[in-house]
Amino acid sequence: FVAPTVPTGLNVVSVVRPAGTNNDVITLNWTNNVPANAPAVSSTRIQRATNAAFTTGVVNSTINNGGQTGTVTVGRGALAAPNPPAYYFRLRSVNAAGQTTFSPIATIGPVATQ
Repeated sequence: FVAPTVPTGLNVVSVVRPAGTNNDVITLNWTNNVPANAPAVSSTRIQRATNAAFTTGVVNSTINNGGQTGTVTVGRGALAAPNPPAYYFRLRSVNAAGQTTFSPIATIGPVATQ
């Protein structure tokens, strides 16, 4: 088996704060890169942090569909607090042969409350 190569194009597509909820939903998009002779991506591991070194505020999540879009939920007010943090995201693809190194980082800063 051959492992996938590092995902590319990671970016923040949207930030939505649904009415009546306590969450901000951040949608990420990326491209999985799988060599022709490799098994399909089975999951994507997303890592979020409050610094670019990924040493503070680290939260890990996994999307088990191997898709190229994912959502991350952040507690209400986290992005709109008086001194809100920026959030940094990176991810790795996983298949039957192993996992990639982390992708380049995507960043989102504070957003206005709607």
